[in-house]
Amino acid sequence: MSLSVSPILSRYIGKRFLLSFGVIYGGLLGVIFLVDSIELLRALAKYDRLSLTRLIGMTVLKLPEVGLDLMPFAVLIAAVFTFWRLTRTSELVVVRATGVSAWQFLFAPIVIGLLLAIIKMTLLNPIGAAMISRFEHLEARYFTASASIVNISHSGLWLRQKITDKQVAILHADNVKLPEWSLTPVTAFFFDEKNILTYRIDGKSAMLDQGQWKFHEAWVNQLHKGSADRKPVFYKQLNLPTAITIQDIVNRFTSPRTIAFWNLPEYANIMKATGFEANPLWARFYSLLAEPFLNTALIIIAAALALRSPRMQNGWWLVLSTIAIGFIIFFLGDFLEALGVSDKMPLTIAAFVPATVSLLMGLTALLYLEDG
Repeated sequence: MSLSVSPILSRYIGKRFLLSFGVIYGGLLGVIFLVDSIELLRALAKYDRLSLTRLIGMTVLKLPEVGLDLMPFAVLIAAVFTFWRLTRTSELVVVRATGVSAWQFLFAPIVIGLLLAIIKMTLLNPIGAAMISRFEHLEARYFTASASIVNISHSGLWLRQKITDKQVAILHADNVKLPEWSLTPVTAFFFDEKNILTYRIDGKSAMLDQGQWKFHEAWVNQLHKGSADRKPVFYKQLNLPTAITIQDIVNRFTSPRTIAFWNLPEYANIMKATGFEANPLWARFYSLLAEPFLNTALIIIAAALALRSPRMQNGWWLVLSTIAIGFIIFFLGDFLEALGVSDKMPLTIAAFVPATVSLLMGLTALLYLEDG
């Protein structure tokens, strides 16, 4: 038996697999688009300022939120369908009768699966993160009428909020102490409708509590015209009304879907240095790194499911088995990720265990079929 891989056979099986993946993944994205469109259409009657064109655009921007996570599932379904069709038409039966092993005709699908995972990780994920971030911005603008913006960088935490129609405040803090959400030290800059700095507050700390920023040991400096002779005023405690909530900040900084793969490590380190929880970002990073191995495992499992004798195959059994295996693997992944995020187990182990277990299952089943 030759160990070399036939280029013609690899191209043929690879094209069949790639075509199946394109059709299945496109169908899944179509279903997601339809469901999201219906969901957003319900909001169309409630928010008159949201046009139909804008709604369609927002639906497209929302696609990566679920669409990218379904890519491994599409790989599994496409691989099962490809091998099942080739077995039903006896093409693989003839190929295997000539001495070609399962490992040889699996070469092309595995390479394609690896490339799909790498493309998702390096290209589609950054594009999807930008799209989801834009969707969340539009969602806040049209659905919640929020004028607050939250950002984090090497210089610390930045919050922008609308005070009145003619006044905007920008808050900055070097560190955030959890769980009491205490910002230290904190500075607030106030701008008028012409973006002219009018005054600032420098506080030792500030806490977000019941719709107010409560500054402690704060100095207020008047900076507008005619205040040159005014001295800073000290307040033991000073309250600033705000529409932003702790949940707004939590949602912004625990959603790794809005952060591109390349930026996840740096952003996680910034989050940790500022005082925020960085585990969700690291969990996302490691899960993306593990996806090439997961795709490989899913393709091998698909081969083990579909490469039985045609007389032993049943279409419904194959469909149910594929759905069950996909559900178990992805449920296991989500469960272990939750354990990793909560520090119950190392994040690297939580990310790579589903791929490792799936790969061992697939190899065991395929070896049994190959060697009888």
